[in-house]
Amino acid sequence: DVELENDLEHKEYLKILKFYLNQLNQENFDFVFYIAGVDIHHEDRLGKLKITDNGINKRDQIVIENFYSKKIPLCGVLGGGYNKSFDKLINKGIKVIITVDCGVGSFEAVEYANQKKVDVVILDHHQCEIILPKANAIVNPNRIDCTSNLNYLCAAGVTFLFLVALNGYMVKGTFFKNSNIKSLNLINYLDLVCLGTICDVVPLIKFNRSIVKQGLQVIKQRKNTGIRTLYDLIKINQSPNAYHIAFQIGPRINAGGRVGKSSYGSKLLLAENHENALKISSQLNVYNSQRQILQEKLFQDVEKEAEKLISSPVLILSGRDWHQGVIGIVASKIKDKFQKPTVLISLNGNKGKGSARSVYGFDIGTAFLSALKLGLIENGGGHKMAGGFSINKSKINLFKNFLFNQFNKSKGVSFANNNTYIDGKISSSALNEDFFNKINILAPYGAGNSEPIFLIENIKVVKAIPIGKNHLRVIFISKNNVTFNTIAFNCVGTELGSYLSTGNKKMISIIGKISLNEWRGRRNIEFIIEDISVIKTQ
Repeated sequence: DVELENDLEHKEYLKILKFYLNQLNQENFDFVFYIAGVDIHHEDRLGKLKITDNGINKRDQIVIENFYSKKIPLCGVLGGGYNKSFDKLINKGIKVIITVDCGVGSFEAVEYANQKKVDVVILDHHQCEIILPKANAIVNPNRIDCTSNLNYLCAAGVTFLFLVALNGYMVKGTFFKNSNIKSLNLINYLDLVCLGTICDVVPLIKFNRSIVKQGLQVIKQRKNTGIRTLYDLIKINQSPNAYHIAFQIGPRINAGGRVGKSSYGSKLLLAENHENALKISSQLNVYNSQRQILQEKLFQDVEKEAEKLISSPVLILSGRDWHQGVIGIVASKIKDKFQKPTVLISLNGNKGKGSARSVYGFDIGTAFLSALKLGLIENGGGHKMAGGFSINKSKINLFKNFLFNQFNKSKGVSFANNNTYIDGKISSSALNEDFFNKINILAPYGAGNSEPIFLIENIKVVKAIPIGKNHLRVIFISKNNVTFNTIAFNCVGTELGSYLSTGNKKMISIIGKISLNEWRGRRNIEFIIEDISVIKTQ
């Protein structure tokens, strides 16, 4: 559905392709990948790029031996502030810096690289101004002058299209022929692009939908040792789906970065043997548990404060030494609960670092760019649904008023209501695999393509059975005396859980999602309860 050829004719793609082909044809190619919040891999050494053919049944790979890499924090990159780590890279003798998921706001850093005769290529997707850093090339579908209509891509998607273009350009040229190797089969890497697309919560529409759908098929083939090992470790026994990636695999891969061990995620994805992958996966599992503890404590504290600000159009809260690794996740949870854009700021002395999550209708990335121009924040950026920034404590109130005004100007709808909209009304007899398969044609589900919500009316609770500490398996009976199973996750201790477990025999209606549960070769259709409504006239 994407006019890929037209997009790849973009002047920045042509510029970058010629640039790369020239570099690849050189004997030595010293470079670094400069990636927001990610430490790529291996030792601090310089080396040269090699492209090899690993033979049948193995992925064709660009093997980069002994290259130098360095973690650059997201908030130190997006705003364009000069970063000491950037200076260290240049002092190591790096000649080419490739930024991924950052760079369009890094004016000072790119200018510094230019002064040092170091080439910079930017692959990004964040909102940007008309004036851009003077890099060798900038590929960003959110550039004002970009006509690709691919502004919904995440950085993984942008990078994938760049690699498609590079591969095609090299095929049309003489590189592969002269090197006596075949071109790369990039479809084999859609598992990684799928992972990035889901976890960055970009809309699963158009080309993103194709990426995720095909990427899940690659994951199913279990080609990536790290992803395969992590799947097995946490005992996911179903065919891969977007839910697994978003809520089970992704959080664990990211967990290291949340607790100061950012290299573990990339090391897992690059692992070549099971033993090493298992060791890393196990450690990431531990880090994920630590992250959950930090996250839950902060969420409880922030939730209480957010309740006091319920009348505000945007929830903006700050606190001393809030863990920067989890404020983004907590902001997302607060946003989901109150259905309002949420900004959390972690203060250390007079300096603050913030993370934000927005709702449809309010472009938080553009708001941050405007705040940066006005000097309200020291650096910052993002996209429509999320962003990050640095701020001086003395300017928080001004920044708060600015965001309130921006929200009111956006003429967005009121997000304060808790209405749930359903996609259809069904009877309990529809809970079968045939109906599930027909509905599941709409998958993969995610941002921009929500999973269908169904209503089942006029039923009674027969029995509620605890599952673990937080969940309930609930058996219902319909008016026609047909019983069926449902499950309510994370409801114990809530109003919903209390009602379901008290043995109340009133007639109720339930809304939720249809799910296929696969376990030890058995396939069962389940109804996952989202909410209930007690029928008053009975």
